[in-house]
Amino acid sequence: MAVPDSTPDSTSDNTPDSTPPKRRNAWKWVSAALVLVAAGLLVWALTTQSDLDQAQNDVAQLESQAAAAKDTGGDAVAAAQDAYADITQQLGSTNDDLAEVEQKLEQAEQDAAKAQDQTEQAQADADAAQARADAADAKAGVAADCAKAYASALGALTGDGADLDALKGQLQQITSDCKAALTDAGAGS
Repeated sequence: MAVPDSTPDSTSDNTPDSTPPKRRNAWKWVSAALVLVAAGLLVWALTTQSDLDQAQNDVAQLESQAAAAKDTGGDAVAAAQDAYADITQQLGSTNDDLAEVEQKLEQAEQDAAKAQDQTEQAQADADAAQARADAADAKAGVAADCAKAYASALGALTGDGADLDALKGQLQQITSDCKAALTDAGAGS
């Protein structure tokens, strides 16, 4: 039987001088690639979130404008609602679509301003009409008072001993007073 040799074999790999070079671990490269992919996805997600936040801000702004325009006129409300509907449909749209939404928003703002101007003009017209109605009421009141005064003065003719000269003076005074009152009522309009 052969006895094993106890002397170390010079061809063995156990000696420190003959260690093979270290191999690079493939998992390190895969992990680095995954880190890069994750970083890219993070950047993409943040960009998408920023676009979504901007679109939501636009929607919120349009909602507030729509509420304000609702008080000022139907045309502006319809335009703002159309713009709002367009924006809500385009929340996931690209930046190219965002320019179109901004244009519609500007149009809605212009429509709201136009409706506001029309509302202010209508209010001014209503105020003027109310002033004319008040003047007409005042003139009608003066005319009624004058008619009563004439009727009262003419009622004196039915009685005995009517003084025609005094009645004539009274009628002239009533006429003068009525003219002055009607002039004053007309100046208020």
